[in-house]
Amino acid sequence: MRAQNSARRLASPYDTIRYPIYRNKRLNLKKKVQPPLANFYSLFNFNMLVLFETSAGYAVFKLLDEKKLKETQNLYADFESPEKAAKVLKLISFEKFDDTTQALAAATATVEGKISKPLKKLLKRLVNPDVQEQL
Repeated sequence: MRAQNSARRLASPYDTIRYPIYRNKRLNLKKKVQPPLANFYSLFNFNMLVLFETSAGYAVFKLLDEKKLKETQNLYADFESPEKAAKVLKLISFEKFDDTTQALAAATATVEGKISKPLKKLLKRLVNPDVQEQL
């Protein structure tokens, strides 16, 4: 019976991420080991995307170079003009709201911590199918 319980615990694909040290041994559920973010990102070969919500719709940007953000002293200065922002971000997609009702519903969903239908469709369209399988 004990072997079946440990097999159930390993059924999730995230168990190797949550418990990298204990994956070949019996899991100690009281002590959770979180992997460093660098190891987490290396599991999914993907680029960082930035979601920006405006009153007109959702804008999704691709971060061109993460090192620029890590090395910056003044983030505001890096986004002071459109030319400077274009060196850091590239617009991938813009999903326009149909009307003000949809914009208000999206803002309400964001405040409540939920994902609106247009945002969910946009993210599903943009996420790489290989990454979806790994998630």
